[in-house]
Amino acid sequence: MQQPGIEAATTSPTNSVITVGKRLTTIQPLRDALLVLLVSPLLLPLAVATGIGVGLRLGRPVLFLQERLGRNGVPFRIAKFRSMSDARDASGALLPDAQRLDAFGRAIRRFRVDELPAFFQILSGRIALVGPRPLPASSIDIHPLGRFRLAVKPGFTGLAQISGNTLLDPAEKFAIDCLYAAHQSLAGDVRILFMTVVTILRGERRDEAVIAEARTTFPDFFGGDETR
Repeated sequence: MQQPGIEAATTSPTNSVITVGKRLTTIQPLRDALLVLLVSPLLLPLAVATGIGVGLRLGRPVLFLQERLGRNGVPFRIAKFRSMSDARDASGALLPDAQRLDAFGRAIRRFRVDELPAFFQILSGRIALVGPRPLPASSIDIHPLGRFRLAVKPGFTGLAQISGNTLLDPAEKFAIDCLYAAHQSLAGDVRILFMTVVTILRGERRDEAVIAEARTTFPDFFGGDETR
């Protein structure tokens, strides 16, 4: 089932992503920068308030930095607000994540406020407004289509984030990212931005139509089983 606003590929996925990537290379950065600047007066105060809240509740550092891979595998550091404390046991080892994530941390994750620093990184050109979420090199290397996924610029939000996100298993999420890379379009990006807002407000839900299309397009992620 072809998703609304996502162009059907008329060639192989690999050829499609190269063609589409070239077409959007000039348009995407300008569009993204204008949109970020447009909504910055609304989101910047929220980001400042969140940073103060993280500092008071969780302490320093306020930001969590991690190296991720950008387009064509170029590494960069992505920033997020910390959502977990550094609480440790008697031996000095960090407690399990569930014990370090309090109500404040769960709230900023639920509404994706912890990701606001990455939103402003869009202005650096390292990430786009829409695209596959940037992953560590270790996550890319274990997938046969890892480099194909890197053919498009990673994004602040993406098709996987509106199709289930944390409700997806790793294979589903990776296949959906590759589906976006194969069918990237401006109309599809607009739909993803709209559904991102909807998802934040209503909560995450699995989009079985998108998942099924990803399974059909990239069955190798699922051991060749397209009927699961």
